Amino acid sequence: SALSGGTGGRIGERGSSLSGGQRQRVALARALAADRSVLVVHDPTTAVDAATEARIATGIRRARTGRTTVLVTSSPALLAATDRVVLVDGGTITAEAPHEDLVRDHPVYRTAVLT
Repeated sequence: SALSGGTGGRIGERGSSLSGGQRQRVALARALAADRSVLVVHDPTTAVDAATEARIATGIRRARTGRTTVLVTSSPALLAATDRVVLVDGGTITAEAPHEDLVRDHPVYRTAVLT
């Protein structure tokens, strides 16, 4: 709806007329539409604002219910929408728990995610 012409509008080759956040959302939408049993995404919301990121996190969780989704990210909004967070520090898994537990109990996680 933000594009000239709405959903029927023209987009430049390789998304050249889209902003970074719009290109990111299109790529994520395509990945979600493929509806695979396992989806791995790396920082799918780095080019969007915080409010949009929160909506995307909720949408991913809703769209991927019952399937495996691996998010490689340090985004608090995305991490808060997950069932489980695995903290890798120096190439080693150092903690595994829900986001809220790690924020409360793990100083390395808290620093990595909230600062």
